Amino acid sequence: MPHNERDLALSLVSPSRILEAYTRLNSQAVYVSPNAESWLTEGASHLPPPFMPVSGAPCVLVFAYGPYKIGVILLPKIDEPPMELAPEKALEARQRAINKAYAQALQAGGQLAGNVCLLIGVSPWGSEEERNFLPQAEGIFHIILGAGAGYGFPFAVAGAHGGVLWARPENSGKSVNVINILQWPQQGLHLWQPQANFEAYLQLLGAEIQPDTVIGNMFPE
Repeated sequence: MPHNERDLALSLVSPSRILEAYTRLNSQAVYVSPNAESWLTEGASHLPPPFMPVSGAPCVLVFAYGPYKIGVILLPKIDEPPMELAPEKALEARQRAINKAYAQALQAGGQLAGNVCLLIGVSPWGSEEERNFLPQAEGIFHIILGAGAGYGFPFAVAGAHGGVLWARPENSGKSVNVINILQWPQQGLHLWQPQANFEAYLQLLGAEIQPDTVIGNMFPE
């Protein structure tokens, strides 16, 4: 959606209505970018569950699926360097912030990996920082769900041995990433094979998807 159309659409929708709509979707966790958080908390002191803002530390969640445990780590933000820094110093500060976020993510993942059957990292970093993180994530994280600046795609089998599944949504908001796990990962390095132990695709939110009438009635045309 073009920026002017998106801004117009947002001006017609109140933050409280967005919060109510997500609540009706029964989402288990909604990871909120800093910009979205500032808009959604307009007139409120904090976000209600299941909304979770991006923070400077990893947030660890564990969900039960029958006898299986699924770990989800909301990866920490990468701090931007102060604007007054000279370009060279800013690049150095940015790299230190990236390395710090990577180290935090790997530490949290390493502590949780042996206690869950599937470990998913949810990133706000953008495609470039995610891509650079994948070789380190292999053997700890099974899946990295990306967000932020960059491109969207159904999936990529990444890592030196194909041990990390990487997926990113499109920025238009008109599609949803779907990943179906056909076999639970094995202990140790798990190798992802399309159609053998997983399938993934982008579900376009077109006319063939029937809208929820209750939620649809909450928003203007």
